[in-house]
Amino acid sequence: MNCPLPLREEHGERGTHTVIGNRREALKRGFLMIGAAVGVGTAGKALVSSSGDSAPARSRGPRMEQLTLHGRQWHLTSTELKPGQLPDKGSRLLGRGELVDAPGATGTAIGEFHATSFGIDSPGRAGADGAATLEFHTFNLSDGTLMGSGTARASLDAADVFAIVGGTGKYVGARGSYVARQQPLELGGDGTAQFTLTLITEEGLDGRG
Repeated sequence: MNCPLPLREEHGERGTHTVIGNRREALKRGFLMIGAAVGVGTAGKALVSSSGDSAPARSRGPRMEQLTLHGRQWHLTSTELKPGQLPDKGSRLLGRGELVDAPGATGTAIGEFHATSFGIDSPGRAGADGAATLEFHTFNLSDGTLMGSGTARASLDAADVFAIVGGTGKYVGARGSYVARQQPLELGGDGTAQFTLTLITEEGLDGRG
């Protein structure tokens, strides 16, 4: 049984108006308002979910490349050794040179090379691999720095293998290895060098993707 609701007047800024109805209509209106609110809430969640979805992540992973660097004006100096003298055990040496993009005088300068070396055995008593020095290399390039480490033989014809142990800039997180051929002037070489690198980097670590 529907019980009519009493008439009532509501007063507000917009004037006075009369509200009339019954309980069924009131309940119906209440359910309609609740249903509308639920619908708006669901739609809002759907919009938030849709707008919150990020774009599919780009595939990232190891990237391998081959890089060849050439050197000129290759020097190896030490306050403990005379020019031409091979390093003795414990001797300290400094290497330096100019990195270029092609061999010979026509190459364009692209960076600098610096090395710190330590003698690890006396001349003539090197190990089975002929290692004479323990070396730490730094390649300063326009887009970052590469660092390497390993042992080198005393022969000017030696092709020594070094590990890439890190880098900065474009080469952050770099790893891999390289073959080094160095002929410093002070050891009777022609002052040139060549490095053939197998470089592995992780895409996106430098912020470039």
